[in-house]
Amino acid sequence: MKTPREILLQRHASAQPRLDAIREQVVTDQIAPSAARTDESDSFARRLVRDLAGKMWRELIWPCRRAWCGLGAAWVVILTLNSFTAESELAAKSDSAPQFQALLRFWQEQHRLAAELSEPFPPPTEAEPSLRPGPRSERKPIQTFLLL
Repeated sequence: MKTPREILLQRHASAQPRLDAIREQVVTDQIAPSAARTDESDSFARRLVRDLAGKMWRELIWPCRRAWCGLGAAWVVILTLNSFTAESELAAKSDSAPQFQALLRFWQEQHRLAAELSEPFPPPTEAEPSLRPGPRSERKPIQTFLLL
């Protein structure tokens, strides 16, 4: 008994050579012209970059143009304020010496405190016995001797 698959393969076996010929023709039609057009590949790359740039402009920049304009204006304000408040290099260098000395004193103080905190504690001194009697449970019974 034959399976349905075997029956179909036997019925269409005669179409296999014709399908192979069609496949070969399509492959040669697609590959041969692209191999002949190697000089056009450079213009294709340029067109691809141009199309990609145009698509990015349309999708990313143009819909949000107000936001981009706002960000640009904010950067212009920031750079303007920065240029007005920028210190000269001489002033920055002269101010850095006292700051460096203050920072050095701070680190020396921190090291001194760390060394002080890392010293071991002195051993505890033994407490003098108190004159007060302790709890009854800790008292020793007094033994008395009776003389007879």
